[in-house]
Amino acid sequence: MEEKNYWLHRISHHAEVSHPLLEKGYLTIGFSDLLRIDNFIELMKAKDWEFFEEANMKVWNSKGRARYSLWRFIKEFKVNDWVLVPSWSTFSVYRITSDVQVISSLNNLNLKDWNGIDIKLIDGYLYRDDVKIDLGFYIQVELIEKDISRDKYAQDALISRMKVRQTNVCISDLKVDIEKTVTAYKEKKTVELYSSIIDSLADSLLSSLQKLTPDRFEKLIKWYFEKMGAYPVDIPHKNESGKEEGADADIKAIFKSLKLIFYIQAKKHRGETSQWAVEQISRYKDQKEVIDDDYTYATWVVSTGDSYTTEAHELAKKTNVRLIDGLEFAKMLIDAGLTEIDRAFIT
Repeated sequence: MEEKNYWLHRISHHAEVSHPLLEKGYLTIGFSDLLRIDNFIELMKAKDWEFFEEANMKVWNSKGRARYSLWRFIKEFKVNDWVLVPSWSTFSVYRITSDVQVISSLNNLNLKDWNGIDIKLIDGYLYRDDVKIDLGFYIQVELIEKDISRDKYAQDALISRMKVRQTNVCISDLKVDIEKTVTAYKEKKTVELYSSIIDSLADSLLSSLQKLTPDRFEKLIKWYFEKMGAYPVDIPHKNESGKEEGADADIKAIFKSLKLIFYIQAKKHRGETSQWAVEQISRYKDQKEVIDDDYTYATWVVSTGDSYTTEAHELAKKTNVRLIDGLEFAKMLIDAGLTEIDRAFIT
């Protein structure tokens, strides 16, 4: 039997649709414009890189770096391979059970996005209302383990590899680490030393975060996104022109290669964070989406507080806003590395 490979594959592109599809066993990727080429999948399986390059030029008149991810998805992902799909502090592991297929082959989807809006298949493309969703291809997968904590179960090398920014990458060199991690999760055997150190450091770091001024807290979040590879990262003016009443974002971070924009609301306080922060950032995104509709959007609230109110959690679920409390953000900073953190405050 051919030895299986191990892959890392991100599904942040149209996350509001790709995650619900994954829950149904469909792992997706974008590039739907290539569906204009008749029998594209069959031709890809029969032909080589030269055909793939020609197809990219025909559709986009360019050869973007992201095309390598589609090549791997179509030509290199194989049945029985394992795929790790990372989330913000966890990851899930799946086994591939089918060859790649075009999105138009999905039937009887009965699918809704994160906001409860129906997703329909029209003329071979996915649509939400009248807006086309750029997801062109999928493979079927079965779940091995879901939402494994990086901090508690993953080895250092695997944690580090999950920071790569490409859509997908082969991580077969970490086969032993991956299988050890899955086994440890099944047996609930945490990486005690790493986890305990992180918890201890996070408590201490959070105490320091709570002493920052609101302006310095915003600068620290800006620094975090820069360290994670975003460019540009800006702190919009408080009196930003054209901003609608009740709409606000404290940081805007762009990952150009991923066509991904983050809008972040920063809340510097103790105790619970209310739903107002969620309202501000979701209104801001709704306003900006009309202007920057070539991008996928992610909205965060980052607080130094201990928790969020029940109302905040309920509204965040409806509006697809990620809530990060003070302790979680402290762990994110530690995971990113604290070297040169003071540069965050150099203006």
